[in-house]
Amino acid sequence: AARAADVPGAPTAARAADVGPARVASSMSNIGTVEANLKGVVSVHADEISQVRIAQFNKSHGTSYSARSIADDGSLEALRASNAEHYHASPVCKNFSKAKKIKTADKNDLLIARSVARNIREVQPPSVSIENVPAYAGYVLRKGQWVQDEKQVTALYKMITKELDDAGYKWDVNIVDPANYGGAQTRPRMILRAVKDGELPPIPAPTGPVDWYTTLSDLISQVPKSLYKPLSTLKGKTGATLDEVRRLKNYVKDPNKKVLGRSINDQDPIIMMGGSSSKNVPWAANSGGPAPTMLAGNRVMRIVFPGIKGLEDATFIDVTPRMMSRLMGLPDEFPVPGPNARGGFGTASEMLGEGVHGKLTENFIQPLVDLSVSGRRSAARAPGAGPAPADLLYPGRPGTRELPTTQYRGGGSGIPRLYRDAPVPQ
Repeated sequence: AARAADVPGAPTAARAADVGPARVASSMSNIGTVEANLKGVVSVHADEISQVRIAQFNKSHGTSYSARSIADDGSLEALRASNAEHYHASPVCKNFSKAKKIKTADKNDLLIARSVARNIREVQPPSVSIENVPAYAGYVLRKGQWVQDEKQVTALYKMITKELDDAGYKWDVNIVDPANYGGAQTRPRMILRAVKDGELPPIPAPTGPVDWYTTLSDLISQVPKSLYKPLSTLKGKTGATLDEVRRLKNYVKDPNKKVLGRSINDQDPIIMMGGSSSKNVPWAANSGGPAPTMLAGNRVMRIVFPGIKGLEDATFIDVTPRMMSRLMGLPDEFPVPGPNARGGFGTASEMLGEGVHGKLTENFIQPLVDLSVSGRRSAARAPGAGPAPADLLYPGRPGTRELPTTQYRGGGSGIPRLYRDAPVPQ
């Protein structure tokens, strides 16, 4: 991606048809994980209220943004002035049960959703993407498939999609997992795609997951032997075995117990994601497939190496920020947050755990950016020159397949038909 310092300010009318980096804006920008995987773009606007996170964003993208709330009037004016060609937002929602109705929604969640809706209404960028967990759009997992339950759809989601309808956007919503697109982590997310003109890009065919251990193997080999510790030393606050280890041992004993459809053995390396998917269930997986979802928050992730006696004489290492970044599908040149004051990696875990996986950016957001830029290129062509070449629409993206598209009615319910990718990995 181009750095901000290399790109002039908002283009004048004389430069409107210039072919240069696509101008990308984002809200709830975190540390810029979306921008990290976009090609041929420059960041022209970012809303992030955390000073620490926007500083990390600036370090990554050569920008000089200040921390600010998406709800500020100045933020709207800055977005308008940026002349962005693509707008992305990852709105926060901390309480999905209360978010089903506006009157019960968390005030901060409601403020953010209203601000995203306002930005779409007032600025109407050529293309838009919205990312969140499936529950934001009312999707629940039933028998291995994501199904939208209209009773579970949040009022926040409806608020945003109403503005898309009213502004005449064509849009769809997809529940996608980066593990289905070459990712080393299962991370189902809702991706809403919208275009002001033309048709939505085709959805790429799933390619399947990769092994988390293979993805991290070179980084693991660089960890000094002095940092390998006995698993038996992991204790809870009371001095008893750490709950995470206890859950892991219970699952190793019973091969019928599975996490994400996979049992856990004590012969192959195991990655522990620093939490539990539910009571007594370890959030862990052996090598040979994708890792479970990296959870948000200050967590300690570990890789366990079983010994001759399995977990009894196993050793472990902490997952480093660079390893976390790899699991999130981010490029190695992307700067990652360093250790905190105590030497731990909780800051990196918290920030990266709230990011957007690179495989989702590459497969679902990049084509929207490419489409917006192709429109600018088409406008720059001489009259009578014909349509822009197809390779300008989706450069370097062979193997895509066209899925049926749906025309959405203005002022509708805001609940479109779901285009499912491959089922959740089992």
